[in-house]
Amino acid sequence: TVSAINGSPIAIVKGAPEVVLDRCININHEQIGEIATEYAKCGHKVIAVAIKHLSEIPANPNCEELENDLTFTGIIAFEDQLDRRSVALCRECINAGIKIVMVTGDHIDTAITIGRSLGILKHDSEAISSDAIAQMDDDELLSKVNNYSVFARVTPEDKLRIVSALKHKNENVFVTGDSINDTSAILEADIGCALGLTAADTVKDSADIVIADNKFKTIVNAIKESGRIFLNIRKSIGYIFTFGLTVASTILLCLIFFGSAALSPASVLLLSALALSMPVIAFLAEFSKSSIFIIPNKSNFFNPSFLIRFIFPSVIITVMATLGYSFTD
Repeated sequence: TVSAINGSPIAIVKGAPEVVLDRCININHEQIGEIATEYAKCGHKVIAVAIKHLSEIPANPNCEELENDLTFTGIIAFEDQLDRRSVALCRECINAGIKIVMVTGDHIDTAITIGRSLGILKHDSEAISSDAIAQMDDDELLSKVNNYSVFARVTPEDKLRIVSALKHKNENVFVTGDSINDTSAILEADIGCALGLTAADTVKDSADIVIADNKFKTIVNAIKESGRIFLNIRKSIGYIFTFGLTVASTILLCLIFFGSAALSPASVLLLSALALSMPVIAFLAEFSKSSIFIIPNKSNFFNPSFLIRFIFPSVIITVMATLGYSFTD
């Protein structure tokens, strides 16, 4: 930023300490860097500020000229208090089998401290910075991406590579963001989520979901709701499957053994209308009875236990219906 202060034009530069300090002159880089690192290890976000006196406000500012040979003025350290509810929600997600990954522009020491506080980081080795990511080719990142839970000082290109690598690992990737720089990662993700209170319009247009209140709890509740819907749809399909299999099996057995159908077409239609309509509505509206949410997965939609659960009653009902028809024939 270029501003006139007391009539004197001054360029004001702020940013990551390791970047700003390299552009400053006549300072002790090591000493100031250590101070910034100590603040970062305490979980503070750290910004370095420097200035450059100008002879005049340039009509066409050149960043290379303005952002070099700076005079260091100080560092700003501030802390975002973690919401205790977020810690509990993170624990709940982890217990449910969801891996939470933090992708941030903060210093790696800040990211490690926050990651540990949230419970998503167990060892410092699970955190990696942008410099290390840049040294990996796509194949190496693909092989190691699941080893990390915290990515620090990332660029938009890094975030896109991380999302792409996770998708190639057959992970279902859900990405949140509010900056224009997040757009490419949101588009690449299986589900892109814009934080509605702070997101740019471009991000909202690119996202699959817009969270109106920017609360992590809302995301967790949405996952729980999707699990409830998943289970209820599966119950409904199972009920329809049992009904259809029972009716078809009963008619077929009666035709084979008795030479006549147990049910007329009109009877089948009447049974379908009575037996399927209301129970299906009840299943879809049924609330989850568990506080632990289920993660929808294609592989557990029609698993063996599900099939046995609905085929076994169908066999029992078919046998009983066929025997009953034998006494009336």
